[in-house]
Amino acid sequence: MHGAALNYVQPYLKKSPYMYFRVPPAAEVKKWKESFSHILKTPLFLSVLVGRTVFASFLKSEFSEENMSFWVACEEYKKMAPSKWASRAQQIYQQYVEVNLDAVTRQETRENVADNACPSCFNEAQKMIYTLMEKDSYRRFLNSKLIKDLRSMLIPRTTTSLTCSIIILLLN
Repeated sequence: MHGAALNYVQPYLKKSPYMYFRVPPAAEVKKWKESFSHILKTPLFLSVLVGRTVFASFLKSEFSEENMSFWVACEEYKKMAPSKWASRAQQIYQQYVEVNLDAVTRQETRENVADNACPSCFNEAQKMIYTLMEKDSYRRFLNSKLIKDLRSMLIPRTTTSLTCSIIILLLN
């Protein structure tokens, strides 16, 4: 039962330089059910965003992890130095924009990248992918075996103390 949840997450974590998986407090998992935005904005722990990591693992199991990768790339792009915008905008466009966007948004994004590489050039495309994840993948995520197994692992806690919420996995 517990192993099933970890089996979903473990392959994703093997790509990480860290060998730790923070089992989130029950209250945090409950927030994931309340709103999709809680998944994308969970607190940092050892440079791994727990909600994003678990959701990305689920997306990987559905062969749609590029949606999360695109969304994260857009968030990082907005924080870049202006001198890097043009080249990074081209990279993001070439890597992600041909997938999962309608023709109008794809064309608008193409024009934005070509004419004005700025922090907002991916805004419409990012909103569309966010909505796709929220309305489609997120609904399946909430009912997935991964979340059910993760909930069964949790010990209800009133504190979010890190000492109470860490499991160290020895990844082979």
